[in-house]
Amino acid sequence: MSFLIAIAFFGIIYGMYIKITSKSSENYDLSKNISLLLKKDQEIKNMQVIDNNNILITIGNEKEIKGIIYDTKNKKILQTISK
Repeated sequence: MSFLIAIAFFGIIYGMYIKITSKSSENYDLSKNISLLLKKDQEIKNMQVIDNNNILITIGNEKEIKGIIYDTKNKKILQTISK
């Protein structure tokens, strides 16, 4: 009986190890730079997560404010919103 309990214990530990290591294998390459091609007078005011794949980036200067919706999955700008 104790042999079966020991096998079940090691099975649980092994299962947890497999689950943890598979999530950590999704390494993100942070060395890639993403450029929004901002002008000298523009700066990023705010960043908000819309959902799992989209980020709203607010940029602007003294005269105008723009919003950019960026798709992180496809790594491209989906839409530019001007005010």
